[in-house]
Amino acid sequence: MSPTLISLTEEKAMTTAAIDTAPLPQITLGKTGAQVPLLGLGTAPGGMGLEDADAIALFERAIDLGVTYVDTAPGYERAQGQLAHIVPRRREELFLVSKAYTANYQEALDIVEKNLRDLGTDQLDLMYVHSLGQLDVDQVLAKDGSLAGLR
Repeated sequence: MSPTLISLTEEKAMTTAAIDTAPLPQITLGKTGAQVPLLGLGTAPGGMGLEDADAIALFERAIDLGVTYVDTAPGYERAQGQLAHIVPRRREELFLVSKAYTANYQEALDIVEKNLRDLGTDQLDLMYVHSLGQLDVDQVLAKDGSLAGLR
């Protein structure tokens, strides 16, 4: 186990005396009406730096504490595989977010399907066009662009 997670995974640190267990404040996500916690869980560090067991334990603990807005992407290396250990059994608790790094309509559809398979679910709550500034924005917004594919 990595030294950075020892305090997160030791039994003493997991007691309610050590962690404030008050519910996280909820906010409404734009015009969607979706209620999400004020704090989200970005999974890139888990997928790109932590051992799988440590990342899974960290993700589980964050969800246990009410951090149920879970943000991932195919480019986060092992993160989606790590989340696949959690998502199928805890899907109803999560607001699951992923991304598509493409300006192309069909590629966006393919990426959504891959995300669903990799995460072990049949639904994502939100999709982003990832790193929009690095893509051809006109193509992203075109009739055959990724935004149309993600709708």
